[in-house]
Amino acid sequence: IGIMVLGNFELQRPSQAQVVTLEKFLKQLQAQHKIKRGSVYTHKELTANLCPGKSLQSHMGKIRSRLA
Repeated sequence: IGIMVLGNFELQRPSQAQVVTLEKFLKQLQAQHKIKRGSVYTHKELTANLCPGKSLQSHMGKIRSRLA
């Protein structure tokens, strides 16, 4: 499952609403598809690129820690 958050997070920061919505959506997907926390990755973690950008990537550790 791929999720896109609109923005250039190398140059800008995600809004609080984007971060909250991303976490909520990830929790819904986890429940619906039985996805384990250890199976949630960003594009950058799977292949060499800048996606999702340093500003959004920095939120992922906190978001993952709150996943089931």
